[in-house]
Amino acid sequence: PADARVFLDDGRSVKKMYQIRLADRVQVGPGLYSHVFMFSHRQPAVRARFVAIECDNNLTLTASPGHYVLANGMLVAAAALRTGDTMTDANGAITIVRRIRSVRKSGLYNPQTVHGTIVVDGLLASTYTVAVPPNAASILLLPFRWLFYVGLYSFEAGFLHTKGHSLAK
Repeated sequence: PADARVFLDDGRSVKKMYQIRLADRVQVGPGLYSHVFMFSHRQPAVRARFVAIECDNNLTLTASPGHYVLANGMLVAAAALRTGDTMTDANGAITIVRRIRSVRKSGLYNPQTVHGTIVVDGLLASTYTVAVPPNAASILLLPFRWLFYVGLYSFEAGFLHTKGHSLAK
């Protein structure tokens, strides 16, 4: 959702999901940061159902039901989590899922990082969803990662921007 928070690479700045921009370097693991190279979803006006995953240490990750999170050492859709499962926090420590509930919130965002993970609200999540298997998604996004690194494109809101030109997609 729009109000989910990520840490930037300076280690102290925080942005809400709706504030993230392409090329921001966000936390993707303990001491790891990666560029945001595109958004799979960036829909501020959408009001949607999310899964609120409440863990120890007052950490709560809110994700769409089909969004993959890292739980019990593997990728699991948020809707498949159960009380007692384990997740990883921003520092790499294991935390226990204490409560899971359904909530409605505004904004539907899915920033893609070069690394393929992202720390949101203090918990480690994937940037992938059940829409495409994670291995296939990683391969499909590879050309976009490469183009981002060589500076040829940024993909946002349905447009491909190449060296000062905008091509409707």
